[in-house]
Amino acid sequence: MEGSNSSIFFVKQNTPNPFKEITKIKYHLQEKSKVKLTIYNSQNKKVKIIVNKLQQPGTYSINLDGKQLFEN
Repeated sequence: MEGSNSSIFFVKQNTPNPFKEITKIKYHLQEKSKVKLTIYNSQNKKVKIIVNKLQQPGTYSINLDGKQLFEN
């Protein structure tokens, strides 16, 4: 969540980590916010943007399939 004030959101550790097939990413927004969640590889290269939208306050959970990281 680039350019964000950390007091309005938090991201929990993905589980499991590391993962082979599927991992769960959870985050919470204190207020309506523009969310951009980007996955980077170990060389700090952007792999995929998985969320890029305005979201209401609340807790969100994304099940990320590792296969999705390499789809166009």
